[in-house]
Amino acid sequence: MKKIFIVFSGFLTALLLTVAVSAIETHTVSPYRDTIRNYDGVFVTLYEAMVSGAESADLSPYKIDTKDIGQVYSDVILASPELFYMDNTVTYFYNSREQVTSVEFNYRMEPEERGTALQMYEREVDYIVSLVDPAMSEAEKALFVHDYLLASYSYDTDVANFDALSLFRERSGVCQAYSLAYMAVLRELGMDAVMVTSDEMNHAWNLVEVDGTWYHVDLSFDDPSPDRMGRVLHENFLLDDEGIRNTPTPHYGWKSSVRCLSASFKKAIWHGVTSRMIRLNGQWYYIDPGTMSLAVSAFDGSGRADVYRFRNRWMTSFADSSYYVGVFSGLSECLGYLFINTPYDIIIYSPGTGHANVYLEYTDEQKIFGSTIYKYTLEYFIADSPEGERGYTKTFEITGFEEEDFGKELPFDDVLRLDTYYASVKFVYDRGLFRGVSETKFAPDAYLTRAMFVTVLGRLCGV
Repeated sequence: MKKIFIVFSGFLTALLLTVAVSAIETHTVSPYRDTIRNYDGVFVTLYEAMVSGAESADLSPYKIDTKDIGQVYSDVILASPELFYMDNTVTYFYNSREQVTSVEFNYRMEPEERGTALQMYEREVDYIVSLVDPAMSEAEKALFVHDYLLASYSYDTDVANFDALSLFRERSGVCQAYSLAYMAVLRELGMDAVMVTSDEMNHAWNLVEVDGTWYHVDLSFDDPSPDRMGRVLHENFLLDDEGIRNTPTPHYGWKSSVRCLSASFKKAIWHGVTSRMIRLNGQWYYIDPGTMSLAVSAFDGSGRADVYRFRNRWMTSFADSSYYVGVFSGLSECLGYLFINTPYDIIIYSPGTGHANVYLEYTDEQKIFGSTIYKYTLEYFIADSPEGERGYTKTFEITGFEEEDFGKELPFDDVLRLDTYYASVKFVYDRGLFRGVSETKFAPDAYLTRAMFVTVLGRLCGV
């Protein structure tokens, strides 16, 4: 006897709590493991057959009931990011005792296309893994990957991309795609991660094991929708069961054989941070919206310092003095340097020297509301407002940095590189037109006297 079983259609309709495994053992937090006959054997057999590209699999030794095959099949598919090429249906054969004897698989890709897609998938996972410092703790690795994915990709409002490959390829995906990609990278880093779902919420997120303790991580809820370039939230990162139930968007309706009971990270440095957090030289850099600054500290928050402050507001218009409340800057890293944006510039900062400079200027009436770097390409978002009115993205390929990017500092302690007038002051100083009111003061806010004006005119004319 034969039957085609539709396991899931479009989005998540089957509960998933299982992790992909090797051929030797099955690691799972699925509540179905103890209730389905020979769950582990069926899981491994299905997984190995699909990875090898087999057309069918013999399940007769396991005597699994027909009512259970759909659950195990969906567990394998949705627990294994690398099986993105599998169809959401399975054909199974059974005997008179309603026990499955074999299954036939349906593939979404032909073998050649599948091989090419797998190479791309593995290349993307390996690339992200290569960015992670092996010296990081498990919590730091979880944070780094969480922030990288959210800064690099956006939530798919068209609800078209459900798997990790689609997220990597299109740079956009739904909650399921985010969860699968996060699982794939963390597992490659030697950590355990699974995906949980809630039928009631029609939603998926992750459970991540950090130093032997399980926590909730929800990437898609930490990625604002509509997307705000460079904006990364941390409201749903490394939470216990109680914490995830009490987020701004409460979670409910998931099932798991493990519980998340630790609130160890309740006061971690990422709380309230709305930018990507980047680790360089053992320190973590992040934009602190409370102090309007780029801050640096150890992972436990010790030694915190403001590297510099944002002095420019994101004005609503040039006609009045009103402005948008907040810091609308991304934080990115490339070749060991940090990049942020003001409303008018892309700023490059050297953690080694503490110097900053304007990397790119933008002089149009619109302003920069966010930035990011994806594979050596700087992307920055130009718009009228944080909501992205009349918005569009500009890009700039980063090939390297010259010494002049961090050129000679001005001698004045009242003119900083992040001041909007820095470039103008440097222009007139380098040409000998203005020399400041003292050796260390330029007095950029002072009035220009008649004597100063005549002196500048004389220098300009060579008198």
